Amino acid sequence: MVEAFGIICTLLLLIALAIAVYKGVPILVASPICGALCLLCNGMPVMEGMKEAYIGEAAGFFKTWFLFFLAGAILGKIMERSGAAASIARFIIDKCGTGMAIPAVVIACGVLMMGGVSGFVVVFTLAPLSIELFRAADIPRQYILPTIAMGNAGPFMWIAGSPQVQNVLPMNLLGTTATAGFVVSIICTVFFIALSLIYLNTKLKKDRARGLHFESRPKDVILADEVELPSFFMSILPLIVVFGMFALLQVDILLALVIGIVVALIISRKYLKGNVMKTLMAGADGATTNMVGVAMIVAFAGAFKSTPNFQLVVDALLDLPFPPLVSAAIAVNVLCGITASAGGGLQVALPVIAQPYLDLGVNAVALHRVTAISCGVLDSMPHSAWLNATLEATQLTQKETYKMFATICIGIAALTTVLAIVLFSVFPVLCNLYGIAQAVRMNHNKGDEQ
Repeated sequence: MVEAFGIICTLLLLIALAIAVYKGVPILVASPICGALCLLCNGMPVMEGMKEAYIGEAAGFFKTWFLFFLAGAILGKIMERSGAAASIARFIIDKCGTGMAIPAVVIACGVLMMGGVSGFVVVFTLAPLSIELFRAADIPRQYILPTIAMGNAGPFMWIAGSPQVQNVLPMNLLGTTATAGFVVSIICTVFFIALSLIYLNTKLKKDRARGLHFESRPKDVILADEVELPSFFMSILPLIVVFGMFALLQVDILLALVIGIVVALIISRKYLKGNVMKTLMAGADGATTNMVGVAMIVAFAGAFKSTPNFQLVVDALLDLPFPPLVSAAIAVNVLCGITASAGGGLQVALPVIAQPYLDLGVNAVALHRVTAISCGVLDSMPHSAWLNATLEATQLTQKETYKMFATICIGIAALTTVLAIVLFSVFPVLCNLYGIAQAVRMNHNKGDEQ
């Protein structure tokens, strides 16, 4: 009975935290209050828990991500203030028209993420470009978040072959390959992006008919049309350097970002007009503010994870009376919602559920792809760490854009998860289809050699 009380209170506090963030309550106020109440309701010593589990989780997140946040934010700020982002945006609009603004952002996200660049870093790098593209195309600002999410929080973190943790972690625990469930992942990717584009374009037509336009914000750098901009090639070169060094030369991503910053500074020094230090400080300030807010969101999950009731929740999720793939998807989703992170929830859930489901005879390929896809649903609640980092980078609020974001990252993502489960359940051959194709190709090549 005591355990049930603690778990119910934690769920209510999680909802309260999400509502508070949505309503604009400062996370530095909402998170500690909810974290302390979570410890209290679960029978844990509050002061000790806040000093150890709560702040320890935040410190761990800070330790892991701060340098990436810092480098990504500085690179993004250089591209914004030098006019490089504006140059790329104008080139795309001139060559492809205003109708390509949304697909261009999605494609850019996909290229960087498939190159292995972290989703957090991609946000800081592409935020200035997205703002310039949407300004040039006169697309309402609130569409920036769901557009970035379509590429960043969507298929490119879980598609077969992705180097992101959502695809790599199942490999390590299930003994599968990066391309496990290749055919299903391609079908789900097409489904997700197509449905998301239809939704955004349909809504955009209605909003334009209502007279909505792009709105600038105080921190935007607005360049006059007559201002000299770097060329398209010089503007995009730092991004090419980062992607090429990391994806092709296998250089550490942090080092690749630092080299990208150096290249950007060399190219942009003329266009920054003596404001190099101010630009670097602006990037550092943005990274620090963003990082603290995101770390406080993660800290709440740390408070609950330190309680015995957290393991009870995990055990209960393992005993759900549904088909294994459905139960696995639900378990991953609930834990992703609690931890406010797709990767974090998957790291908690998969080590626990992997072996029991494999022992039940669940195909490892199907389990890999379903858990990878499903982790991107409930991690998109208002208290999501990635969501709040992106809101800060794009100068948007929850009220302005969360409904569109949730439609794509919760609604369409949930439908995509269901599609994957149905495909694997109805057509079990899809579990091994890519492997069969590889075997046929290898035999064919051997025959040619002979």
